[in-house]
Amino acid sequence: NNPNAKSVLRRKPIPCLTCGHPTCSSHSSPTFSTKQIPICQPCAYLFELDFLVDVITTATASASAVDDNRQTLAIQTTCRQKVNDMIDCYDRAKLLLAYTAQYTDQIAQSLETR
Repeated sequence: NNPNAKSVLRRKPIPCLTCGHPTCSSHSSPTFSTKQIPICQPCAYLFELDFLVDVITTATASASAVDDNRQTLAIQTTCRQKVNDMIDCYDRAKLLLAYTAQYTDQIAQSLETR
């Protein structure tokens, strides 16, 4: 009859932002939970680089219908590099937006006076 155990059982877990399933401490993604983002473990894979590479590789492999391991490895390497480049581009854009956000009023005023 531990009162703390009862309160834990009564507390409703926060739903996953992607699928809506409960994200208690045993089902939430350790990577996202450190940032206070409720994402379950299966959905966390959707946000990983490997997921994007798997999707692109599968689509490319099924389109060419070639079962050559060296070609598949080359496609995976190329896809991984392109996704990394895309992520770098998004990171730069995010940094630029975060920096310019502090000057939004001045930029808008300057544009209006032109």
